[in-house]
Amino acid sequence: MRRLLLLGALALSSACSQAPTANLAKLAGSQDLVLVDKLPEGGGLADVRVEDGNTKRAGMPSQYLFVTSVDTNELRVLQMYRETELGRTFVPAPNPIETLSIPVIARPSMLAVDEGLNDLGRRVTGSYVYAARPGSSVISIVGAAEQELRVITPSPIPMPGPVTAMATWMGTGLTKLPDTTELFVATFDGSRGAVYRIPLPSSPATLRAALAAATPQDPAIKAQVLFDVDAEAVMALQLLPPLAGRTADGQPFCDTTACLAIATRRAAGREGRNLLIDPVSLKSVPMDFQAPIRDYATAGNGSRLFGVLDEEACGSPACGGVVAVDVFTALGTAGFPRSPDFSGQPMQTIRTGDALPTGLALGQGAVLRQSYETYDAGSMTREVGLALVTYELLGVVASSTGELAFFDALAATPIDYDARRSTVTKATVLVPGVQEDGGLGYTGPDGGFLGYEEDGPLSETIPLVQDGGATTEPWRVVSVANADGGGGAPYVLDVSDGYLPSQDLVVIYQGYLPGLVRQPTTYSDGTSLPVTTGQEGRAAPGDHVFFYVDSEPSGGFSDGGITQVGECGQAEVVSIDAGVLEVDQTPPACLDRTSYSVRAAGAKPYVAAADLEGYLGRAAVGDTLTYTKRYLAKPLGWQEARPALRVTLGDSLPLVTGAYWSFTIDGALASYRLSLDPASCASPYLPGRLVLAQLPTLSETAGLTFPWTAAGVLPSGNSVFEVPLSGAFRGVVTTGDGLRCHR
Repeated sequence: MRRLLLLGALALSSACSQAPTANLAKLAGSQDLVLVDKLPEGGGLADVRVEDGNTKRAGMPSQYLFVTSVDTNELRVLQMYRETELGRTFVPAPNPIETLSIPVIARPSMLAVDEGLNDLGRRVTGSYVYAARPGSSVISIVGAAEQELRVITPSPIPMPGPVTAMATWMGTGLTKLPDTTELFVATFDGSRGAVYRIPLPSSPATLRAALAAATPQDPAIKAQVLFDVDAEAVMALQLLPPLAGRTADGQPFCDTTACLAIATRRAAGREGRNLLIDPVSLKSVPMDFQAPIRDYATAGNGSRLFGVLDEEACGSPACGGVVAVDVFTALGTAGFPRSPDFSGQPMQTIRTGDALPTGLALGQGAVLRQSYETYDAGSMTREVGLALVTYELLGVVASSTGELAFFDALAATPIDYDARRSTVTKATVLVPGVQEDGGLGYTGPDGGFLGYEEDGPLSETIPLVQDGGATTEPWRVVSVANADGGGGAPYVLDVSDGYLPSQDLVVIYQGYLPGLVRQPTTYSDGTSLPVTTGQEGRAAPGDHVFFYVDSEPSGGFSDGGITQVGECGQAEVVSIDAGVLEVDQTPPACLDRTSYSVRAAGAKPYVAAADLEGYLGRAAVGDTLTYTKRYLAKPLGWQEARPALRVTLGDSLPLVTGAYWSFTIDGALASYRLSLDPASCASPYLPGRLVLAQLPTLSETAGLTFPWTAAGVLPSGNSVFEVPLSGAFRGVVTTGDGLRCHR
C-alpha cells in the first residue's frame, strides 16, 4: 500500500536549510557504516510509540552513524542530531578541536551493530558495534552508547579462523535492552567454513567485569560453533525474526525462534547455496534465489529476504542485480520460493544496467518524492504534478556508475519516475500500389492510393475521473479513424502503462513473419523447408512461401558490394513440424534457390511487430490481438495486472498485400535513479554500503523533523553522503536538494 501526499506548486520542504558538517573527520577509507539508536539511561531503548495514528519519538533513534576509516585503523562517529545545533557533527575527542577516533583492528572494512525489533516491529539497536575485515581472525567490540564510545575489550576478540561475515540478534518485541545479545560470525580457513554464535551481556560494565575475571582456561567471550560447511565459505549472514505460521513442508519452522540465512560460495564464486537455518535444531531449508548471493537485506518481520546476486557466477554484470525470496512457506526441494511481483508472477531481477550493485538498503514505510499525472475529462487536459509517496517497503540499490536506483520492494518492481501514462502519439495507414513486376510501390506519404495520418495526442477514451480530477488509471484507449473516412469499425488500441518502452509498432496485411525471413534453403530440401530460428510456430497452414535466388547483377561489381535477390517461385504451407515447414510444391524455376520467406495468409493474415518487442502476434480482420509480457515498472497507485497491449483491427483497411497500419507508442518509462553531484563532494566517488532511515534533522524553518534519507559511504571520496528523499528528485542531486557530504 502506498499513500500519496500532493504537493502544491511543486513546493517541498527539505533539509536545504541544514548547515553543513561543522568539523572534519578526515576519513581515509569509508568502506562501511551502521546506524545506531540513542540508548536512554537505565538500559532502555529509544521510546517509539504510536499516538493518534502517528509515530512519536521521545528518544532519538539513529543518533549516530559509525563509519570505518580503513587506512587509519579506526572508526569515526557522525552525530546525527544535537539540540539547538544545525547540521551534523562528528563526535569530538576529549580534546574538542580533534574528532573522536576509536582505534580498532587493522584496516576495518566490515561493521555490524546489535539489532532487534521493538514491540511495533521496528528496528532498534543495542550496546555494541563490531568491526572486522575479511581474512582477519579478530573482531573489535565498540560501545555504542553516548558514554561508551570506545573499545570495550582491551584487545580484539580472537576467532577460530578468518572472518567472512557477521550478523547480530537481540530479539523481538523489545521495550528495553535484553540481558544478552548474540553475535554470529562466519569463518573460512581455505578449506573449511564454519558459523559461530557468541553470546554477550548487553551491559558493557558486565562485559568488562567478566573480561577482568577471565582466565585462559575460562575466557569471558566464548565462540560456540553452530555448524561446519565443508569446502565452502559463508559470504553473507542475515538474522530473520521469528514469524508465526512459517512452515517448511507443512511443519513449523523458525516460527518462535529467529532464523539464520547464509549464502555460501565455492568454485571461485561461480557456485553457491542459500539456506535458511534454525539455529536451535540446525534444520536447513534452501531458498530459491537461483544463483549465488553476496549480500542480504531485510526489514520488518523478515518475511521477504533480498539478496545481491554475485556477478562472479558469470563474470559480468549480466548475472548481477537484486532478487528476493518469500521466507514464509517452503515446499519441496526448491524450498522458499522467489518472491512474486504485484501481478503474482515471480519477480524479475532488479538490475542496474551494465553497472555492479555496490549497496542495498530497505526502508519500511519510506517516503519518496515522485511525479503523478492528473487528467480532467471536462477540458481533456493532462497535467503532471509532484507528490510524496509512502511505500510499505522501499528499496534502493547503489551502483558502480554512481547512481542510486529505487524500487518498490513489496511490489518487487522498479519505480517509474515519469508520471505520464503510455500513449499513442502518431498513427498512419498506408496502402501500397502494385507495380508492373508485382512488387509494391509507395509513391507518397500514403502510397499514392489511400492513407490516413494523424499526429497525437489522438482521440482517447479514458474512464471517468474520480476524486476531484485526479486519476491514476494506467492505460490509454486510443481510437484511430477509418482510413477512407467512411463507415466501418475504427482501429482501437488499449495501451497499458508500465510495459512498453517508446517504439513504433506496425500491423501488416499479409506481412512477413519475423523469424521466417530469408531462411536458407536449397533445392535438395524438396518440400521440407528447414527453420533455423526455432520460430516455425509462427507460421500456419495456408501461409505463402516465397523462394529467392541470390545472384550478382550482369556486369558484376569488383567490390562485391551489391547482391540482387530475385523471386523464383511460390508455394503454400501445408503443415508444420519441429524445425520444418512442409509446403505443397517445389517450383521448377527454383533449382538454384538459396532462401525463402513466409508471408501470413489464410485465417489470420495480419502480422503485428514492433521495434523493440519484435513479433507480437497475428490476427484476422476485426480481431483483437492481445500482447502480454512482464511489467517493466509498476504504475503508481495501480494494482491490476493487465495485458501490455490490445489492438482491435478495423474492417475498412483494403485487403492489399503489404497494406499496413503503424503507430508510435510513447512509453514514458524511466527508472527512478538519483546521481550525486560531483561538485558537492569535490571528489569523484562511487556509492557503496547504504542505509535508508528517518534521520533526525534540525532546520531553521521546520524545527526538528525526521525525513526519510538515503545515506551511504563514498569509498573513493573518503566521505559519507546523505540525501533526504522528500527533497531530491530523479537526476543529479545537489546541495540545493539537500545533499550533504561528510568527510
